[in-house]
Amino acid sequence: MRCPGPPFLLRATRDHRCKQLVGIILDYISPDTDEFIRRLKEWKIGEKQPPIPPMVADAMNLLRHEKIRRWESTNWWWAEDPQYDKTALNVADGKRDREKQRALYVELCQNGEVAATPEQVTKEQANEEYERARRFDSSVRDLVERGPNFSSDYDRIENAFRVLFSESIVFIESQEK
Repeated sequence: MRCPGPPFLLRATRDHRCKQLVGIILDYISPDTDEFIRRLKEWKIGEKQPPIPPMVADAMNLLRHEKIRRWESTNWWWAEDPQYDKTALNVADGKRDREKQRALYVELCQNGEVAATPEQVTKEQANEEYERARRFDSSVRDLVERGPNFSSDYDRIENAFRVLFSESIVFIESQEK
């Protein structure tokens, strides 16, 4: 089966940092139960939906502009570097992926001594990541099988991605910045 869409989008699905940025977006459109209840309590019926949080907006911007756009062309740059959300920027720079690698593999120093082992990851941390992966799996399966009905935030994210991947260079702003 061939993946539809531009080749750079397929490349992004195989890039660990890009996957971690998508994870930020999936966490937003498919939150865990506690986060879902927190959002429900904050949102008053009849009020406008809150803006896309800065971390999520910047995960989308980083994915589009700093990853995929740079693969499309090595000759583009910002006139002024954007001020990205620090968490999203750390994910794009590989911090979350390095944490995942440390949880799975033995890390060696240059002299061959052991620097880190998976034993340093607590059972609670491992369970949290496992549940997160299960939630992502369920969300993606629901999206493929039933369409985008599983999340009230899905349409906003989908529309923002349509704009980001249009021909013009667009930056998704969060009103909270």
